[in-house]
Formats: sequence, structure tokens, C-alpha cells
Amino acid sequence: MTSLRNIGGGIELTQLPLSNSTHAFAVAKLVVLVLLSSMPLLAQVPQRILEDDPGFDRTVIPNQFRPLKSRVAVQYHLADPGGAPKSDRIALAKAFTSLQSYEQRAVLGPELWPAARCHEFQPVLEAIFHLPESPEQDYGDTIADSIMQCLIDLGSETARKILLEDIRCGYPRLAYKGLSSLPEADIPELDDALHTCLKRKPNRDLPCDLSKIWLVIGRYGSAALLDDVKSIYMSSEGAWACDAQAAVLRYFIKHEPDFGLKRLEIALLSRGQTGKNNCFNDAIYDAVRGLKGTGIESFAIKQLKADHSMIGYSASKYLLESESKKGRKAVISMVLSLAPRLTKHNGQYFPEPRELVLNMLISRPSFTGQKLPSRDELDQLEANLSIVESESYRDEINKLRAVFE
Repeated sequence: MTSLRNIGGGIELTQLPLSNSTHAFAVAKLVVLVLLSSMPLLAQVPQRILEDDPGFDRTVIPNQFRPLKSRVAVQYHLADPGGAPKSDRIALAKAFTSLQSYEQRAVLGPELWPAARCHEFQPVLEAIFHLPESPEQDYGDTIADSIMQCLIDLGSETARKILLEDIRCGYPRLAYKGLSSLPEADIPELDDALHTCLKRKPNRDLPCDLSKIWLVIGRYGSAALLDDVKSIYMSSEGAWACDAQAAVLRYFIKHEPDFGLKRLEIALLSRGQTGKNNCFNDAIYDAVRGLKGTGIESFAIKQLKADHSMIGYSASKYLLESESKKGRKAVISMVLSLAPRLTKHNGQYFPEPRELVLNMLISRPSFTGQKLPSRDELDQLEANLSIVESESYRDEINKLRAVFE
């Protein structure tokens, strides 16, 4: 019988001669040996706990996975209330290549980069940047993507040229995180390359990695591509992957709003009826996030009354973040008109928009990117809460009340 034994934390295969009388003992011994051999390895596994999950105790997260508490943040004063002194930021830029890889990722991440940012980083990051050897997954997240984001933030023309060339090749090696480093706007200098991607080969295949290219078109595509994008989209409307469809609908809404909103409405109805991939859950938000226009606002307000609660929630997110007084009033009116309950859709139960939007308005307004409720809004909401809701939101309401005192 083949067994395992522990040698200095390693594992070695051994042969155990077994007779029928000793079989049970040998099996038990094998189990013990496997467990013992695994213990040194298990002890090395870090406790990766999501810090934003209220169910976890933040104190048990090792400092290397808590950027604001990490050695680098403390040594270079990145978490100081007044911000890191310029001398510390420059020193960190010079020491960057000597940091551990997880420390480098933390410095370039959203929590520490605003405090670490200085132009002394630009030559350091340009010197170590290289594209991945093979294309990353669409929503991958490697050090290359983080470096690209920070270089674009620093205004690096070298990084911009590399990014645009990566898109032009048709099979980008960066993930969408890196590809979206530039501000969202039309980039006409990409038109020729993207136009080529949208022309079918004789065998009807498209000559590019469309899963990434659609995301790029949604962010950077100019109106010059409109006819090509329309032709491809309409030839297979209703059979699109979620992310690609949201990107294309966003492109339409930016360049031909009436057409785009009509296609979005049809997509919501289609997805809502079939439940396919639950694309409709965030379709409105993904397609119109950050875009302005009375047509978009009116469309979102109309969708607050949609049959599926998640569509109303998606519309609410857009309206609350858009800072429109009309939209915000419509969202609060919607909340007040609904009773707290769950709705069943395609065999699944979903929270009503009331519960989801109350959470945005009361529990996490700063997290969701929209402003705190006013005193009058809070009075309205609190007066309308059920007994269970009042208990659930009591602490958050008290904190909000303290702002007005």
C-alpha cells in the first residue's frame, strides 16, 4: 500500500506492506500521516478576508492584506490624516522596486495610491512595465494593469502609446482594468483599428477578441463606428453576453440616445422574461452610469416601476448617483410607496427595491457614491419604516441624525 510521511514539512511516498489483519490500523496511520504532513503547509496559508464584509472581524486580517495598516503605509505615512509628506512619497518611489510584490500591488491600489502618488514614480514604473506575455482574462487584475492605471494617472505619454497599440492589435493583452485606464471619451485615432475588427472574414468570423473589443468600443468608440456596431448588434439581438451587451448599449446611448434606450428597454424585457444570466439586474446602471440627459433620466424613472425588483434597484442607483433632484425625489417616492416584502421572479425570491434602496440611502450612502439624505428625507423615510426596519436601521439613522446636530 502506498502511504505518505512528513519530512521537514515535505511529503514522501512510502510503501507499507499490509496484511488483512493490519489493514484498518494501516489506513488509520495513513490518515494521521497525511494530516501531519499537511499542517506545516496549511500554517502558511494567509487569512484572506474581505475587509468590507461586516460579518468579519477586521482585527484578524494580517497587515499585509490591509493596505492602510501595512508596513509600507506606516513607514511612509500613507495613512496619516494630513497625507504623506512629499519627502516620504519620493522615498517610496525610489524604494518601490525593492518592495515585496504584494506591497507593490498595495501601493498602486486605490487605497494607497492617492497618498503615494508623485511624479517620481513615473520613470520607475515605465522602466519595469511590460505587457503580459499572453492576453489576460477580460476582468483579470495583474500588476501590469495597476502600473498602466498609475502611469496614465501620472500623464505618461509612453504608457498611452502602449495602451493604444495594445488595443489596435485586436487581441489586447491587458485586462479591461488596464484597457480602461484612459478617461472615458471618444478616441478617433482608434477608429481604423476598431473598424477592421468589426468587418467579418469570408468565413463570417470577426478578426479580433470581441469580448474585450466591445468593452473598448463602449468606452472609447466614436460615432464613426455606429453603422458597423448597429449591423452586428441587430443581427444577433437577444443573444449577447452580459458585459458585451451593456458596453454596446452604452455606446448606442452615447451616440444615438433614442435608439440606445429603445434597445436597452428591449434587452430588459428579454432578459427579464427568460432570466438568462440575470443580465437585467444591473443593465440600466451599467449602460448609463455617469451619462447625462433628460431622456436617460426619464427612462430610469420609468423603470422604477418595472416588474422585476432588480431593474428598479439598478435605475435607483443611477438616479441617486446622478444628483438629479427630480430623480432623487422619484426614488424616495418609490420607496415610500412599497411595502417591505420579497418578490418571486422566475422561481427566485428577490428583495424589493424598497429594501435595496433603503440600504443605499441609509446604510451606505458614502460607499455607493451618492450624497447623504437631507433632514426632511430622513424624517420621511424613518416615519415610513416598519418595526423590523426601524430596529435594523436604528444605528445608521442615529449616525445620520448626529450630522444635523
